[in-house]
Amino acid sequence: MKKITFSDYDEYKRTQIEKSSRQLYDAEGKHIHWITQKEAERVAEHFKQNSLKANFGICHGSKIGFEVSLFRTLLGFNIIGTDIGEFAENNPYMLRHDFHEVSDDWLRSVDFIYSNSLDHSYDPRKALIAWCECLHESGVMYIEWSPFHIEAHGADCFGATADEYKKLINETGFTISDVIDIPEDKSEFYSVERTIFACQRNSDIT
Repeated sequence: MKKITFSDYDEYKRTQIEKSSRQLYDAEGKHIHWITQKEAERVAEHFKQNSLKANFGICHGSKIGFEVSLFRTLLGFNIIGTDIGEFAENNPYMLRHDFHEVSDDWLRSVDFIYSNSLDHSYDPRKALIAWCECLHESGVMYIEWSPFHIEAHGADCFGATADEYKKLINETGFTISDVIDIPEDKSEFYSVERTIFACQRNSDIT
């Protein structure tokens, strides 16, 4: 695993916001988003087949909320997004929030968690433990990994291989129930194969 260290929390936060602000839109003013339609559809299909409860979900690190809109449409229940940047305040379904922290309202009550932003964590173990505390016992969490997540640089401050992701997930209160492979899509802005780890909270977690 590889990590970028920051002098303090303010530097971490500033680095994240500056990078996200630069990558919100392309030269033509079109919103740049990492998640693909096919990925969202595969995740939504898996959740529908494997969930027992579908009332509330969270997409962590979702900038201005593109994936939030996708999953709200595909799944049809209340899903919100979090992001550390001020641009999150422009979307009624987004909350400006550091995903390393837990809101008391979310404890053991989140049915669906999705994130492709674990590589933006200054402490991925802390982030995953926080998400575990929020996941309902019948909920499903989806963590995306791609080859772009191997190296650590700048705001992408955590880098790890797929096997290292799996090990970390298993060490923080989860069991990986399924692995979903998303082929590379040349039509997307970010054209890369992706792996989604579908995770459930261990039954012995209190």
